[in-house]
Amino acid sequence: MSIEAKQVLDLIIRPTLNLLEMQSLSAQKLMLITGMLETGFDYLKQHPEGPALGWWQMEPATFFHLCSYIRRKKALHQKVLSIIFTDMLLPFEALVWNLRYACILARIQYWQHEEPLPAHTDMNGLASYYLKYYNGGGKGTKARFLEMANQVNDLFLPAKPLILIA
Repeated sequence: MSIEAKQVLDLIIRPTLNLLEMQSLSAQKLMLITGMLETGFDYLKQHPEGPALGWWQMEPATFFHLCSYIRRKKALHQKVLSIIFTDMLLPFEALVWNLRYACILARIQYWQHEEPLPAHTDMNGLASYYLKYYNGGGKGTKARFLEMANQVNDLFLPAKPLILIA
C-alpha cells in the first residue's frame, strides 16, 4: 500500500516548503522524487534492518548533522521550531511520526549546500543534484530518478482553465 504522490505533494511537501520559505518547482520535484526513490511512500523504516527513518530515509548521522546545522542558523532554527510547534528540535524517531519534520530535514539536506537547485525543467540536473547531495552512495541512479520524474510529470503541469458554457 502506498500513498498517492499527489497527496504527498499537496498535503505535506508544498505546505512545508511554503512555511520554510524554500518553495520552488525545482524543490517540489526534488522532494517528491527523492521520497519516491527512497521509500515510494510505502514504509517509514529502512528495509529490512537499516537505521534510516522516514519517507525520505534519513540516517542518524545525517539527522544529527542537520540538527547541529539548524541550531547554528538562528533564523532557520526559529523558523523550524515555529513550523513544528515546539521549543526544541524533535528526536530522530520523530521522522517516523512527524511527516512535516521529516520533509523539513530532507529539504534542508539539499538547501545547506551553496550550489543552487537546477531549473525545474532540467531533470538531468535535478537527478545529478539528488545523487550528489542526497544519495550518492545508495541505491539511487540517474535512470531511476528520471523514471520517477516521468511518472509524476503531470502533477506539475499548469492547471487547465475552467471553461463555463452558458
